Amino acid sequence: MGVVGVSLMLPDQELAEHPPPSYLASSMGAEVLEKGSPHKLEQPVPISKMMDEVKRLENEQRLERARKAVEKKRKGEEKRKKEEEEKRKAEQAKLAEVQRRLEEKKKMREGAMNRKSSEKVAQENSSVTMEATAYTNGVESTGKQPGDKAYGITASGKHTQEGLTVACPRSFGIGTWVNIEGIGDRRCDDTGKDIVEGRIDVYMRNLSEAQEFGRKAVKVTILNKEG
Repeated sequence: MGVVGVSLMLPDQELAEHPPPSYLASSMGAEVLEKGSPHKLEQPVPISKMMDEVKRLENEQRLERARKAVEKKRKGEEKRKKEEEEKRKAEQAKLAEVQRRLEEKKKMREGAMNRKSSEKVAQENSSVTMEATAYTNGVESTGKQPGDKAYGITASGKHTQEGLTVACPRSFGIGTWVNIEGIGDRRCDDTGKDIVEGRIDVYMRNLSEAQEFGRKAVKVTILNKEG
């Protein structure tokens, strides 16, 4: 009589070699699968879904690269414009400085010429052409108003007088008499910061007359008389 073999298998091993029918597997549910059943398999991800994900990531990377390129270009453009603006301002400042120096040289030359002309009048008692203007006692000419302490007072300390008072360059000297072509004899009782060499300013009482007088080139002669 032969010996009947008896299979001694552990429950999990037996279940692995002889899986239960599908109708039992469904009834066993999560209880069997949670115990480490080898039949617990993850569902594979479809190839199409994987490809879609790859494309999505590639698109995101492409968009990010494009965004960075645009940002880099924008910053480069801003930097270029800023450098151009700074260069333009520097050139303008340089040009303004050159113009200022040229203007200073021009004024110095004109001042030297006018000073020479005035000195010629004083030293040689000859006539010279000067620029004649007119002024009043008012604020538009002197910055003073009626009631001010020095209103109507000249540099000589005398009151202004129409037909007598004239403002001359300092080189003429206060009290010097001059003859102004077309105007007559006047006395240098006044001066001022705007009365530079080569310019003479005739006092007039009426503002409209002074404005109408404007600027004129006149011949001026220093006279040898006092009073």
